[in-house]
Amino acid sequence: MGALDAVNGLDGVGAPDTPMTRYHGVRAWEAFRSHGQSLISETSGTAAEFRTEIKEEVGPQFAAIASPTLWTRVSRRDSRRMPTPREKGDVLELAVQAIESTILRASPSYHEKTFSIESKKVVTVAGVRHEVDIWVSVDLGAGYAALFIFECKNWEERVGKNEIIVFAEKIRALQAQRGFFVARSFTADAEAQALLEPRITLLRVADLPANDVPVPFGFHGVNVGRVDAQVNFFGPGATAENGTPEQLELSTANLVIGGVESTAEKYVNEWTLIERDKCVNSFPSTVAEEAVHNLPFEAERNFGAGEASLNGKEIVRARLLGPVQVTVSRPRIISHFEVATRGRALMLALDLGAIQAKVAFVAPPSS
Repeated sequence: MGALDAVNGLDGVGAPDTPMTRYHGVRAWEAFRSHGQSLISETSGTAAEFRTEIKEEVGPQFAAIASPTLWTRVSRRDSRRMPTPREKGDVLELAVQAIESTILRASPSYHEKTFSIESKKVVTVAGVRHEVDIWVSVDLGAGYAALFIFECKNWEERVGKNEIIVFAEKIRALQAQRGFFVARSFTADAEAQALLEPRITLLRVADLPANDVPVPFGFHGVNVGRVDAQVNFFGPGATAENGTPEQLELSTANLVIGGVESTAEKYVNEWTLIERDKCVNSFPSTVAEEAVHNLPFEAERNFGAGEASLNGKEIVRARLLGPVQVTVSRPRIISHFEVATRGRALMLALDLGAIQAKVAFVAPPSS
């Protein structure tokens, strides 16, 4: 390389090209959930994490808000068209699932290992298939378990007695301790039929206003995209002004630092990821415009005499610079439900390009 030569290269790096999605404004200890699976495992090439970088100030509607939970990944669809009946039902199921999970987590008698909640669970009993909207299993210890099931109907029309009869049979077949039927309204016959079934509880759900509700915790998403990085290695006495640059193939270049040998590519990729995260973590996304932002970063590392070499030639300094692309996304409110005696759930949809997510924020019932 020569004492005054500077070596540069690397227009973009491999690992930092991987998109990364971050959700800001919620508690970091909340688990990722997508019907019981991690969001990361369902989203190719995308990592997701919660951050608590936002001062937690919300409106009075959510003064007693519980910890939010990321519940599901949904496929891309045209938000301008009317939702299908199944999509409407899915939104209510997610709201009820979030409320019930919050109730259980708040109980001193339960913790994560003592209960499980599943949605759209299919169980076959005596050759008959039963689909359960929400399945809650509670471990009572000593080999005992309690089962509670939920049926959710996000219908404009009232639920009739036939739906109650079918649900009662489902409770008996699955040997559930109790079944909860969630709907906007019930016919008089349905209410009378439910009174004949001691294990059925009818729960009314109501739509609450959503237009004036602030997004809790300033919740938003930041999608971290491509990093276009450039690295320069400097020999003794070399600078950007007086050195003679040489192109370097990072994937095959041999780098030794402190007796540890690796390829220059591995070293630079790891360094780029560190600087990328520093840059993104200091980005004030809370107040940033909802748009694509190119954030510049620059970092330098110095090495002692004889400490580092590149392809057998001594280096004393390395400089890394480039932009990282981030996209700030704001959520839209898609529903605001209150399930009588159980709680309220504000559902948000967040479009992050690589994924689309639905998020539920839960609060106690109004009265």
